[in-house]
Amino acid sequence: MKFDYQSFPTKVSFGSPLLEALEKYTPQGRKSRVFLIAGKRQQGLAAWVQAHPDLELVYHFDQIAQHVPKTLVTEALALVDFATTDLLLAVGGGSAIGLAKALALETKKLIWAAPTTYSGSEMTNIYGISTEGKKTVGRDEVVLPQLIIYDPALTQSLPATIALTSATNALAHLVEGLYAQPNNPLSYQQALMGMQHIQLGYRSFAKGETQEANEQWLMGAYLGGKTLCELPMALHHKAAHVLGGNFGLDHARTHTALLPYILDYQWDYLPELVRQDFNAVWPETRAAQGLWQQLQSLGLALSLQSLGLTAEALPEAAAQISALAFVNPAPTDHKAIYQLLTRAYEGYLS
Repeated sequence: MKFDYQSFPTKVSFGSPLLEALEKYTPQGRKSRVFLIAGKRQQGLAAWVQAHPDLELVYHFDQIAQHVPKTLVTEALALVDFATTDLLLAVGGGSAIGLAKALALETKKLIWAAPTTYSGSEMTNIYGISTEGKKTVGRDEVVLPQLIIYDPALTQSLPATIALTSATNALAHLVEGLYAQPNNPLSYQQALMGMQHIQLGYRSFAKGETQEANEQWLMGAYLGGKTLCELPMALHHKAAHVLGGNFGLDHARTHTALLPYILDYQWDYLPELVRQDFNAVWPETRAAQGLWQQLQSLGLALSLQSLGLTAEALPEAAAQISALAFVNPAPTDHKAIYQLLTRAYEGYLS
């Protein structure tokens, strides 16, 4: 019961429609100049912002790319005078919100975010920018959104496979929240609660209850992002960022494909109480086996080979991951990581 805990000053609106929440929190009586970061399908939102008496649309930037290429950040910075811009409004997945963070890092402008996936990026002070095939990840309080709007309508229309992999991305944050070090009882319990919401979502989805699944996953994503912000992530998160940012793999699909193998890899090094909490979710001798079976039953790809990674890339990927500095329950030497990636590449548990 001896711990340190950092609380972050983010306001969350959960369950309200996007426009209703924006209306509620928009300062009245003065014009706020808004730089909108959202895909082309958000033209209606752009028009709403432009027509609002207390808002002015400075620019609608609709070019979104995974892993936030530095060239895209530079292009966005050159478009407007950010000195006279008040707010970065990001509506989208981790890529759109990630671009807003990269701009905030340079301009120190406030971010309002409305996620359209379950990535959890909106709840964190973590940013990532890719330059010539290498992704740099860091933390800075200036990139933490001030307001986050969780509108279930924004995620309800996700295609099934994207929704499942995005929800499993959120699950990965929660799984690592149980063995991250240093830890604290508050973040640990919210990680457990988040895992329960993701599980309820999986079960609802399997029964065809997509609206219920969406709401459960959205709550799990919120708690997963909060956990990701409050705790240092371990091997799973580091490996996913290397494989995504440096080898071009899809972010959410990579999280999904890696998760059971890395949980299995950590298993023998986890405290018994942590293993008991995992077994309460997946009641197998090794919880990773239950997780692997569950994800496979949902039709998800569970091999890095199926994501497009080549066997020739495995040694270099292992070298890059093992070279990183982070705390992890299991060893992270090159040989061990290479063997882990080989299992994940071929799609079998040890």
